[in-house]
Amino acid sequence: MHGLAMIDQWKSAFGTALPAGFLFRDSHPELWLRVHSLPASKRYADTSAEHREVLHRYNSVASHLLGEGSQCTLFIARFGDSLCWDKEDNIALNGRIPNHAFGSGAGDDSIQFFSLAVTWSAGFFDDLLVQVASDEFRNILFANLARQTAFAPYDGGADLFFESPQAKQVAREMWGSWRSGRADGL
Repeated sequence: MHGLAMIDQWKSAFGTALPAGFLFRDSHPELWLRVHSLPASKRYADTSAEHREVLHRYNSVASHLLGEGSQCTLFIARFGDSLCWDKEDNIALNGRIPNHAFGSGAGDDSIQFFSLAVTWSAGFFDDLLVQVASDEFRNILFANLARQTAFAPYDGGADLFFESPQAKQVAREMWGSWRSGRADGL
């Protein structure tokens, strides 16, 4: 699904927010929670144990938020005005090619969103998550449109978006040691 149908589904679930963690966070701070991928807010893994911890944290929060075995949409944000997916891009999507879903802005402020229907399963997206964790790839967001939840990993952690402030509060307590000590939550 792409184009108008995707825009309608996205807006029905998330209103005017856009499917990129850094944009979604600004439009829905009451639903946003950030977790870090390593202890003491360390940004990048150096050892095999740290790599396992990063994947453990990503998969744990994503499975809780999205639902194991749930139908989701993977969004990939690209800056610019090209509506075509760059097939030369070395992103781990198991041979699948995302479709242009919709865009926002114009000129230098243009951003395009590509999407791919996926089934969330812990461990299945590990190659992609490793690329994100090592800053080889950016601006992805998994959304469960039916649950109105989203998981946006980045190099250093993940931005989580809940269906309600109450669900966010439960997660704050559940993953308290994975959260930032900063007052702004970053």
